Amino acid sequence: MSMEVVYTISMLILAALAITQGRAISRYKSAIDQTEAYPLSVKKYINFFTEEGVDGILLRDLDGEKAGEPRQTALFTELTKSTRMPLWMAGGVTTPLHADALFRMGASRVVVGSSALTDSELLPALMAKYGAGRIVAELLTYESGTLIVADGTRQKTKLSLIESAAKLAQMGLKTLIVTDTQRTDTLTFPDFDAIEHVVREVPELQLISRGGIAKVEHIAILERAGAYGVTLSRALLMGDMTMQDIRNTVH
Repeated sequence: MSMEVVYTISMLILAALAITQGRAISRYKSAIDQTEAYPLSVKKYINFFTEEGVDGILLRDLDGEKAGEPRQTALFTELTKSTRMPLWMAGGVTTPLHADALFRMGASRVVVGSSALTDSELLPALMAKYGAGRIVAELLTYESGTLIVADGTRQKTKLSLIESAAKLAQMGLKTLIVTDTQRTDTLTFPDFDAIEHVVREVPELQLISRGGIAKVEHIAILERAGAYGVTLSRALLMGDMTMQDIRNTVH
């Protein structure tokens, strides 16, 4: 079973793996048609991240995201049995039963996507059952704060990132991942202004930044902006930074 660990630095550092058909892939700018399959097994990447010393691993079920229900059940169950690393599970959580299934598999935390906004009863029900500390929401953004909703279809909307984050906070949410879909797996730089804006306007949320992080200095800037944590993938896998680099820079 997954176990929580004591963080070695002030920020939460999560590794992230996007998974389809049992394989880990990279998706440039979150695009379905711009993918690259990683050569090793998901388990080997989890072992790598564990040896690096990350605080947890976010597993994204891309098949489940598209289907509206978890699909990597056998793989996720196997992974939780083979590691002590906390595994956060995302993708296709649209009903309480889906979250129940992921927690039975051994999820440390369950991440709810756009259903957290489109189904007003889902998030409160999950937090009432499992506690706000184990339920995380994720908002996908496009071009500095325009939200993308509808799991799987990725429809652009005119919803405001700030208003949506505030709405989730009013429901009792504690932790929010903000994913910049135009920066994921690009190794460019995060949208620092958007993250700082959310932190300033909705300070009760623990904000995790995802997308664009390429340098340790980016993490340091996000820390100063008030971010609670970050997710990393390609930067660690390609050796652009190590957890030791992060420890030496982020306090």
